[in-house]
Amino acid sequence: MINELGYHKLAYFKDREKIGIIIQDLKQIQNTINNIKFIEKKTKNSNDLLEKDMNYSGNSKIRIKQLIRKILIKK
Repeated sequence: MINELGYHKLAYFKDREKIGIIIQDLKQIQNTINNIKFIEKKTKNSNDLLEKDMNYSGNSKIRIKQLIRKILIKK
């Protein structure tokens, strides 16, 4: 259908494999979900440690304001 509509020429459709997974049938969907769950379980501890080490997680706007004020005060 993508080819029939001429969408295959668009950059989005040319680069689909670079940004995600192309699924052709329901079995592939199940396999992909299982792989994602496996990867998530495998990396959970590492991700949790990284989140704890991130000083400004969820507060980036506040942190940027603080840094801008600090820069302006120095001038």
